[in-house]
Amino acid sequence: MESVTKMHLKYGKCDQNASARAGALGQQDWRNFEGMNRVTAWYFMRQLHARLLEPPANPTVGRGMKGPVDILVTGCEVSLWAGEQFAADLSLTMPGLNIVTMSANKVLGLVGQHFPVPQIGHPFAADTEHLQFKNCLVLLVSHSGGTFSSLAVANLMRAFTSHIFVVTSEWDTQEAAGYFSAYEVAQLEGLNVACISALEDIVGVDREHRSVAMERPDAACHALRRQGATWAQHVLEAPVVWIMAAMYIFLTVAFGLPPATILSSVIMGVPMSDRPMYVSIISGAVDAVLYIFLPLWMSILLRLWEGRHPMHRLGTRTVVVGDVPWVAQSIEAFLSKLFACSYSIASLNVVSGNPVDHFVHRHTHRVVRGSLLAVGRPDGRLNALVTAEGGVNLSVNQASSIQSYGVRCESVTIGHNPSKLNSRKRFICERQSGGNLLSKLYTLHSKSVQKKLEALKDENDNITLLSRLKSSVSSQALNKVSSNQQLKPADEEYIGEQMTERFSDLSEVALMQRQSTIQHLYESRMASLQRLVAFMVMFHEMGQRVQDFWPRVSFGMLGYKMDRTHSIMRIATTASPIPASDVRGRMKEIVEAASLRKAEIIIRDALLKFRRVRASKRQNQQAETTKKSGEP
Repeated sequence: MESVTKMHLKYGKCDQNASARAGALGQQDWRNFEGMNRVTAWYFMRQLHARLLEPPANPTVGRGMKGPVDILVTGCEVSLWAGEQFAADLSLTMPGLNIVTMSANKVLGLVGQHFPVPQIGHPFAADTEHLQFKNCLVLLVSHSGGTFSSLAVANLMRAFTSHIFVVTSEWDTQEAAGYFSAYEVAQLEGLNVACISALEDIVGVDREHRSVAMERPDAACHALRRQGATWAQHVLEAPVVWIMAAMYIFLTVAFGLPPATILSSVIMGVPMSDRPMYVSIISGAVDAVLYIFLPLWMSILLRLWEGRHPMHRLGTRTVVVGDVPWVAQSIEAFLSKLFACSYSIASLNVVSGNPVDHFVHRHTHRVVRGSLLAVGRPDGRLNALVTAEGGVNLSVNQASSIQSYGVRCESVTIGHNPSKLNSRKRFICERQSGGNLLSKLYTLHSKSVQKKLEALKDENDNITLLSRLKSSVSSQALNKVSSNQQLKPADEEYIGEQMTERFSDLSEVALMQRQSTIQHLYESRMASLQRLVAFMVMFHEMGQRVQDFWPRVSFGMLGYKMDRTHSIMRIATTASPIPASDVRGRMKEIVEAASLRKAEIIIRDALLKFRRVRASKRQNQQAETTKKSGEP
């Protein structure tokens, strides 16, 4: 993107503002039938289709169980977390595939070493059935395209398969069973297009790199940056209080003006030397107490001046990020790297967790006064996500209910219910439901099941009953989408309008549940991306304020760059704990072992065939001999 390079590159803000444009250019590239992305995706889907049509290697267990791996998704750090979410979405739409997600370091350690590195705590081992990679599809995710371990795995996997795909930033880097109907793909395309408008509102810059923040005073970017500025005050509290304390000590000691001593002299109307002894002792004790608790009362004064809660704990702040795994882990890495080079007096701790899984168990026992809790909420207005939002809200309430001196943690949630980000069309559940969606879903579901039980009360076949109940809320048979079909948003007033007209005999709950898969994909691929960018805008503002503080108060003598870390390598790669020196030798060993196995199979089959032919000849000879001996 040439226009991106023309912008002022200010510690990552250029990339942040280019979010909407990057999404728009990506959509434009995917609409190009002859583009490399479209052609590669077409070939990838051809291979998936072929695997879905193949019979299971072991018919007794079927696909998806232990057996040959269909797809291996691998990468490092943020690339791996994004790949894990893609694998989850692919498993949702194609449950018949055996999809394995492993970090490149694990693959390299298990398969690429003469002496495998054991992966303690993970269900993978070099001699198990999980690692049947022959002819599988390998999907490598690497932003730079030159990540050390991912590059080594790309070379290593050539010994197993020729189907290696790489998701990377440039095409010339070193690494280089259900289908959706066209109608449902058009619905997803509409959501995808609406997502770009939401990103423009979040970052305050449109897809043409024009600032829209001033034109939209109610844009989400303003609230996000205000919150980031407020949390930056929490982090900068220690250095600001230190400066205030230094000025206080300098004025009171250098000029001999302790406040309690001066105040007592003014009240009595006599010089300090003429005060009674007991007054001098009391005023001196008061001044000593002020010096002893100087950081505490100055912190309270600063918080009151800035409008923050005065009873938070003193010391380093802890930011707890809660969201779906790929968002939470990515934001944890992003925020911790923003403060990697910060001074110890203005640093913070960062942890993350999944609010609908282990968040409560891992972090609520460590919540203290002043802990900063940032949590992403799914869109609870959708029937497939209403329970997920309820679980997130429950986790936040449990963390916020922990009190000390009547003070809780400071929590912020970022979500879509309600929100100004929703430029998308509404789903069926948003049109037909009012009030508490979850309670209405329970009511509709109970009525629907009761009607079906009454209609089928004369049937005694339980299997038929269960199958009919299941078919009433399951998705219809979906057709394959053509690889060269132009993707356009569905022309309808709300998402599912055409389906409502086509299946007018279905109940409300059945119509809602038919949209569950699309709502899941909307959450995992669009809504969660919007929350990721929103977190980045908020925390970037937080890090920017802390970074700009030091040159301002030190007249340029102090400062650091938040786009730098102590672990930056001299090349565009990610450090790996597993060496790749054995990869070339292991590739030869794997190929030779495969050749030997093939030769063994050929020899065994030839030997069995030879034995069968010889046994057949003996039987024929014996039959002829018996026949001759029986003749007169």
